[in-house]
Amino acid sequence: MTPADRNQALALAAAFQAVSVVIDIARHGRTNTALVRTCLQGLVQPYQSDLAGLYGIEQLRPGLIALQAQLTHPQDPHFTRYAVMLLHLESRLRRQPDRLQGIAAGLDRVRRQVEYFGGADSGPVIAALAHLYSEHVSTLRPRILITGERAYLEQAQNAELIRALLLSALRALSFWRQHGGSRFGLILRRWRVLRAVAELLAVDG
Repeated sequence: MTPADRNQALALAAAFQAVSVVIDIARHGRTNTALVRTCLQGLVQPYQSDLAGLYGIEQLRPGLIALQAQLTHPQDPHFTRYAVMLLHLESRLRRQPDRLQGIAAGLDRVRRQVEYFGGADSGPVIAALAHLYSEHVSTLRPRILITGERAYLEQAQNAELIRALLLSALRALSFWRQHGGSRFGLILRRWRVLRAVAELLAVDG
């Protein structure tokens, strides 16, 4: 496993973990606090070229499993649709530096809130992250429409958390790009990602 393959697998796992949590919220109105915290910490913490240190391999284990399943035998069309749309959105964001600068400035402000409120998964921080998504991403196309139970989706707290998680997925995909990931490359070299995932799961488990 090369460093590039390792980092691409971890970045994709972080994005897929966020998508998994979004689906759980939309369908069942529930959240796994530990999974949410991992996704949001990866969003708000400064990145210093160490994805394992940013997220934690053990903390990304559910995302690695979800990535492995989607690349081998995808069975949830909604999961696939969200992942594809996020890839498109990340690509669009990369070509719009003003939006990226706005997100970066917003994350700097949120980091100060994290220190004040004591965690990336605190209510005010999630609300601030959701606002960032609404301001800089929601107006882009394709717009991600989450499918699920109306009663859960209409709860303001759930809606904010979903937006924050989608933003975390986009940041994870930007890491994937930084380490050489591409949609075309993922199709051609899927086996390399799967091998890296298998090795990460074996080492971790």
